[in-house]
Amino acid sequence: MFNDFSKFNEEELLNHIDEVSKKLLTANPNYPAYRQLQEYLNEARFEYGERIQLSIHKKDLEEGDQVLTIGEGEMEVGPEPVPEEVRDDLKKTAMKKLLAQAYVYNNKK
Repeated sequence: MFNDFSKFNEEELLNHIDEVSKKLLTANPNYPAYRQLQEYLNEARFEYGERIQLSIHKKDLEEGDQVLTIGEGEMEVGPEPVPEEVRDDLKKTAMKKLLAQAYVYNNKK
């Protein structure tokens, strides 16, 4: 079945999708209308996605070609995110937790 979403602009269509989604959450999945509502919602989402893609492509066409230059810069490597002493404590804690977990889940007790 063809659904005409041309009467909605993008924002109205998004709001309509939100309303239909809420109705779908409250609908009973045992009724045939549930499947119809699902299909309607999928078509509305597809239409919205198509419109967004078209608007992005139109924007790209209007802006024209862009030349991106990649310059040579210096890469700075910052200090270690976790200090060495803290990292050692974290490793010890992780080992204790792993050993405790192995003991708890050991089937050969």
